[in-house]
Amino acid sequence: MESTSRVTFERIQQISGADVANFTNLRLIGGNDAMPFLNGSWELFQDLDNNWSQFVRLWYQSPVATDATFYPIQTPNRSIRVCDHLNSEHYRAWWNRNRYAVNYPEPQQGRWMCPFPKGEYYLRWVALEKGVLPWVSKPGLYRMDFCLANNGVVRMIHALYFRVQPVIGQFQHNRK
Repeated sequence: MESTSRVTFERIQQISGADVANFTNLRLIGGNDAMPFLNGSWELFQDLDNNWSQFVRLWYQSPVATDATFYPIQTPNRSIRVCDHLNSEHYRAWWNRNRYAVNYPEPQQGRWMCPFPKGEYYLRWVALEKGVLPWVSKPGLYRMDFCLANNGVVRMIHALYFRVQPVIGQFQHNRK
């Protein structure tokens, strides 16, 4: 039998940085076999210029862990400054895909966009795409930290928790 894995997004949680932004009104909707969506609003309390950078950290917890300890997973450093991201093709493509579901700053061709302005932002049923997670290879619970740093000092962490479970044939092993 062929063995594959199923990724189930479980929850999002603001870990730190309540003085930078408030994500408590942002929800993860769907799960299991349903397409997961982000829905809700969040507030940014200060402008983010290129002194701010964003990056992702990944943590792993074994499915047989008896404690709640997460262990770091080495991933390539893919830090990007906020304004560089706002002016990237990646951001432009994401914004074009979600233009009617978000009130994020609209990318302007030929015009440098900076800073990301403080204010209240919303996401309305924005699909959370599983994409390719090359560092996720074994069953267990994962935590992906989305970090914001100011001049190299981490100021905010927003975490996405997801579970990887083996699927053999038509049966899914439920290990919690």
